[in-house]
Amino acid sequence: MRAPRRPGAPDQEAGTLATSAAAQGGAAGPPEPAEPTAGAAPPTLREQAMRGVLWTSLEKWSVRLGTFAAFVILGRLLGPEEFGVVALAMVFITLLTVVVDAGFTTYLLQADRVDRVVTSTAFYISVALGVLISGSLALSAGLLAGAFDAPALAQVLPAVAVTVFVAGLSSVPAALLSRELRFRELALRQLVATLSSVVVAIALALAGAGVWALVAQHLVRSVVALVMLWSSTPFRPALAFSRPEARRMTSFGSSALLGQLVVQVREQAEGMLIGALAGVSALGYWAVARRFVGVAVDLFSSVINVVARPVFARVKGDPARLARAIGTSSAAAALLLAPALGGVALVSSFAVPLLFGDQWGPAAAIASVLALRSIAASLSEFQRSAFLGVGRPGVDLVVTLALVVGQATIIVLVTSQGLVALAWWLAAWTALSWPVQALVLRRVAGVPLATYAATSRVLLAAVLGVATTAGAWWLLDDDGFVATLLAGAAGLAVYAAGVALLSRPLLRQMWAPVSARLRGRRSRAGAPTS
Repeated sequence: MRAPRRPGAPDQEAGTLATSAAAQGGAAGPPEPAEPTAGAAPPTLREQAMRGVLWTSLEKWSVRLGTFAAFVILGRLLGPEEFGVVALAMVFITLLTVVVDAGFTTYLLQADRVDRVVTSTAFYISVALGVLISGSLALSAGLLAGAFDAPALAQVLPAVAVTVFVAGLSSVPAALLSRELRFRELALRQLVATLSSVVVAIALALAGAGVWALVAQHLVRSVVALVMLWSSTPFRPALAFSRPEARRMTSFGSSALLGQLVVQVREQAEGMLIGALAGVSALGYWAVARRFVGVAVDLFSSVINVVARPVFARVKGDPARLARAIGTSSAAAALLLAPALGGVALVSSFAVPLLFGDQWGPAAAIASVLALRSIAASLSEFQRSAFLGVGRPGVDLVVTLALVVGQATIIVLVTSQGLVALAWWLAAWTALSWPVQALVLRRVAGVPLATYAATSRVLLAAVLGVATTAGAWWLLDDDGFVATLLAGAAGLAVYAAGVALLSRPLLRQMWAPVSARLRGRRSRAGAPTS
């Protein structure tokens, strides 16, 4: 008989989480094992996390590169106003999708144990919220179009409101796959859905559909992802609803929901306020700049952060393991993001007009600043994952709300000075969020500041690289493409040297699992067959 695990103790070697065949119901069947090989030892948490990073990397790289290629094509076929209208519509969609989730995803990820009654209760609440919110949004489209002086919004918003209902159907099964660290299914779902939506959007844009090509892209992606999700999960809701469980989940989820909602307000308020203060076309430039920078963020930081949250939840009962997990994930993200986003900032003035056309020239300078801002923003997201992973959504809510108030104040006061000035002010404000969250996390979860030593060394190397790039640019006295590349190459060389000197333990730690996997493959390849 298996000995019971201590409450809060880390499940160090589990192959799957507590959502078992009994939790999902006998008819649904058990979740797929992480390793189907008969007689093999169950994978460790580190191995599961590495597989999650690999699958999430495949998803992010494939999806982002595919959508970026489509974005380039659509940027040449459509104008700033069409992108701005859809960007404004997606502000509301993104905010309300968080409400549909109701914080249940966070609850299901961090709960010690869930059963079929819990998951079914969460599912029915999410679906009901999806129906209510999507219908209300469609009915209020005319009022919102008048408020933002964007007549096209009255037609676009009811169409994309369907995605809010789809989110209600997707929230619980997606959370269960993430809880079980089944990132393969999640990755394939997004890959197929995104590529399908890209094909449809380009075909419609070439046919002259205008803004409806962008609308169709969102709808197709949402519906195909839903079909893929339900075909890859054993979860099926039971005819059961528990009021005590609903109250328990709602009590926890309300703080998590408010925190997520505030984060989305922080993200989406930029678009909403810029659209209201500077017009839809200005919002179009801002949206294109963010999408351009977002490619690098999604390809590196988001890959690690997607896996980090369930891993943080697994080790929340062991402060030492939690600190190591936070330190390693944030340092790895900084190691990859610093050169990637530094490169984006360096080449934006050439890349944005080249890729999207000369009409998008004003977005280039914005993208350069937003790229630098995204380094701090990405590191801040790991702190949020830690707050939620250890079950402290209320603390996350308070910290995030304070940051949002400051950000909204900056937007209102600075937008009149131009979008580039606004980007610099927001970058400075975002840079404050990481150390502030680190101090709060030390107080509420006992995570020492020494946890971030490796991240700080990487950032120091990045500062030396930026200084070298600026100095080389000044010496060359040329802002042409060749001179820019030479200055960037000099900065990258200094950054690489700085990382090699200052962050050797981090490099060894990141290389160790890759080296072990390669040795294992060579060993299997050389083993005699029976």
